[in-house]
Amino acid sequence: MDRTETGRIAESVKAADPSRVVNAHSGVNCCNSKGDSGKGDIIDHHDYNNEDPPFPDDKRAAMDGEHGGFTLRTPGHMWPGAPTVIYSGVDDKEALTRKYVENTEKFYLDQAGAELSGSVYTQISDLENELNGLYTYDRREIKVDPVRVREVNRKVIAAGAAAGERQTLKGGGHWALDEGTGGSAKDAGPNAKAMTLSEGTTWTPGVSGSALKFDGNGQHAETDGPVLDTTGSYSVSACGPAGRNPGNYATAVSQDTRRQASPFYLQYGQGAFAFSTPGESRARLVTTPEKGRWYHLVGVRDSADNTIKLYVDGKAGGERHRRCGLSEHRRPGRRPRPVGRQRHRLLERRGRPGPRLRQGPHRRGGERALHGREAVAEAAPNGPGRGRRSPAGAQSVRYPPVTAAIGPPRSVWPP
Repeated sequence: MDRTETGRIAESVKAADPSRVVNAHSGVNCCNSKGDSGKGDIIDHHDYNNEDPPFPDDKRAAMDGEHGGFTLRTPGHMWPGAPTVIYSGVDDKEALTRKYVENTEKFYLDQAGAELSGSVYTQISDLENELNGLYTYDRREIKVDPVRVREVNRKVIAAGAAAGERQTLKGGGHWALDEGTGGSAKDAGPNAKAMTLSEGTTWTPGVSGSALKFDGNGQHAETDGPVLDTTGSYSVSACGPAGRNPGNYATAVSQDTRRQASPFYLQYGQGAFAFSTPGESRARLVTTPEKGRWYHLVGVRDSADNTIKLYVDGKAGGERHRRCGLSEHRRPGRRPRPVGRQRHRLLERRGRPGPRLRQGPHRRGGERALHGREAVAEAAPNGPGRGRRSPAGAQSVRYPPVTAAIGPPRSVWPP
């Protein structure tokens, strides 16, 4: 059976009883799957290794159809045949309970409060040669501490129930990076999201005042929560010196999530500066950067006409109609909300001052996209909101509220 047939059957079932929630394919990401038909009400992944969680799209809620699978042998209560391969075995009841609780707290509390609508631990009881149940095969013994399992399960349920009730973020943030010392950078914006410097990240002189210096191999500065709501219009700007040209895209500023694709990237690669969004949508300005020169980049997303634009030192780059990204999708029956516990990550190349962010004043738009003339003014030596900053000066993230979480470190402006 191929995915077309899977989709046809799902639609047939839905037509027979529209009141039922239909899961077209549990484990669509694994197990010799023929692919996602896009049908039904649920997108369902099996995620035993916690590496491929499901995310909702604009029609389907996300569900983790199988996870866990932790194995505990219980002599005297097992099926008489040989057990299947034990890939995550533990030694006793306490170890199995601890494994269940820790796995749930680490991976499923955040997801339940964000993109995940349901999850299924594998499994309720041992089944023939599978020894990963919470009960033994004969149902005579429970293999975990039920009190602790119930407690963490209730936390997951509570996180899911509160998922649509988070306060909307407003105003973005402003990190002047003028501290010059210490392990954090203050946010002068309304959300007060200070950035924490990763190990090895240091301070260095900038174009004016101080800046951050990274090694290009994972050092970064990040907040502990969301900064922008990328479901609406927003602008993000960054300033930094050019190093060697990367082989692929290298990111100066992004808002990372648990998804592989983040809501946006302000970056350089493949012979062009780019403002990139999910679905390979990029507004680009083809150029060869002058090594050591500081460039001011502005990315603008306008939700009114669903376009993205890029400005480099005030010069307009490409414009693209943007396909709807996952950050804009709504789960059925739910309001839009942040995706997980988000972080805003700033990365730089070795030996180069890191970027600076600052919020554009509300009189220039607040929670909306910058118009072209405003983006040009932003790059001017004494442009709005620049204060004492020099021409390549501070960066700004202007915007409506933001939605994002964290992904793997990305190097930027490589050395």
